[in-house]
Amino acid sequence: MASFANPLHPPLEVDQYSGYTSIGCALVVPPGTFLLPHRRWLPQPAHIPGSKWRVSTGSPNKQLPSISFDCAGHDIQGVPMRELNARNVATLVQMLQGANEPAFSQPGLQKITLRVHWPGYPHVDWARTIELVPNGLMTRAQLAIAIATNYGRFMEASLDRSHVF
Repeated sequence: MASFANPLHPPLEVDQYSGYTSIGCALVVPPGTFLLPHRRWLPQPAHIPGSKWRVSTGSPNKQLPSISFDCAGHDIQGVPMRELNARNVATLVQMLQGANEPAFSQPGLQKITLRVHWPGYPHVDWARTIELVPNGLMTRAQLAIAIATNYGRFMEASLDRSHVF
């Protein structure tokens, strides 16, 4: 921060400076970075299905770009799953940043596979298909609800060690 000499006031101590800036809303955080220093993107290896699944799907397993879900109008990054599970689409549209934007930019995308691989839960091999809206324009709010619903089901299944997927 630049320091200017003001003859009318004594100089400020370092702990007296404010972090507020009137241009704060113009400062853009580069994509893929977090406002909080302890948050990290976890590297996710591409899932390679067994040969019987690769043959039946007939397509390579390509990964889509990461999609983040953040609260609109707040510096908080991420949205708790419990909030996504407790809200309907109309409420999430008000809560989520970019809620009405298409979640995917790939034209013609009909479905995606959500795979949860959680260390410590090797007995739960969770992969679920999420059918997208017929024209492939699922919104971020709709996707958030679909992911939260499937995550809740994963958590329920992870408690039952006898459950085989």
